[in-house]
Amino acid sequence: LVVVLNNHTSHGEWCGGPDRNGLWYDPGSEIYTEDQWIEDWAMLARRYQHWPHVAGFDLRNEVRFCPWPFRWASAHNWSSAARRCGERLLLELGRGMRLLVVERIIWPMRSLEAYAAEGVFLPEWKQHLVLGVHHYSWNGPGRYLAFGHMMNGCFQGC
Repeated sequence: LVVVLNNHTSHGEWCGGPDRNGLWYDPGSEIYTEDQWIEDWAMLARRYQHWPHVAGFDLRNEVRFCPWPFRWASAHNWSSAARRCGERLLLELGRGMRLLVVERIIWPMRSLEAYAAEGVFLPEWKQHLVLGVHHYSWNGPGRYLAFGHMMNGCFQGC
């Protein structure tokens, strides 16, 4: 048995479309702040650091556009947030490192190129970093439903 813990949603509601769960935190909430998101991951790292079947941490499911209130994931710095969370997890785990899964921004679709660049993103996790991509039949290269007709070049480089 291998377990990867996943931060899938903040609000208990449908996820996957334009909803409040697109960002890793809720800018309009005093409960779901970015700092609280990082502290929640630190708590989980402490809780499961001695459980050998817990193999990793998937920081956030499908970072994407959120319409309530209207905000784009690109207006918030996902790369910086993932970096800060990864650094915090290292403090908790020390030598007991696990896999760290960082998913790309999916709404609007972004490349993994910046994350994958050698030594740029979380160099301390170099041998433990997994870059996550969700691929569905409706959102492959050149196909994107939400606002796709308004974007230029966003489909290049999965």
